[in-house]
Amino acid sequence: GTAGTAGTAGSASAGPASAPRLALADLGAAWPRDERPAWRELARQMNIAVPAEDPCAEGPAGSARCHRAVAMGLALVRQLGRPGVLYLLGPDGKQRHAVLIGLGSQDALLATPDGPRRVALLELASAWRGDFGTYWTPPAGYAGSPRDGDGGAYVDGIARALARAAGEATPLAPARWDGALRGRLEAFQRAQGLRPDGVPGPLTLMQLAQAAGQTGPRLITLP
Repeated sequence: GTAGTAGTAGSASAGPASAPRLALADLGAAWPRDERPAWRELARQMNIAVPAEDPCAEGPAGSARCHRAVAMGLALVRQLGRPGVLYLLGPDGKQRHAVLIGLGSQDALLATPDGPRRVALLELASAWRGDFGTYWTPPAGYAGSPRDGDGGAYVDGIARALARAAGEATPLAPARWDGALRGRLEAFQRAQGLRPDGVPGPLTLMQLAQAAGQTGPRLITLP
């Protein structure tokens, strides 16, 4: 299935500010070694239907996919604004997984089997090295990095989204991937805190869709 226009992350807790505060070491079973339970919980939070056995199995065109990013800073996670799986270093030195559903200035909100739990950002940062995963839905005609001269629905979609993000009129003529369009994408990436490589990777396309006005599940903003 695909992400709905409004996920359940925003309603995971009627009062996230009142969620119990826990130390990461006390999360216990909420830190599974196997990442699949975390992805299944993330899918539930984002209102996405996924295969029960492998929640990251690639489905048909137009369905949500798992994307894992490395070396993400907390500022970029905040900018992206999507619930996600955090790959954490557990107390035993081995990898664990937690589902991030909210962020504030001092705390993060994690989904656990016992309900939402607040964890101090400084403590979270001590166990998190920047590996982050989330679901995303590729745009129509998605074909990775375009080559010079490429056109079609995918390139047209990038050009339209860049125009909407800049508050400009939607281009009517078919777009072609060239130095000018790549330069516009690089400028967008700089403005979003992304690496300005001119490559429309998943994180760039997620940010572009958001800037162009598409809605989807968002992180809860903690007071």
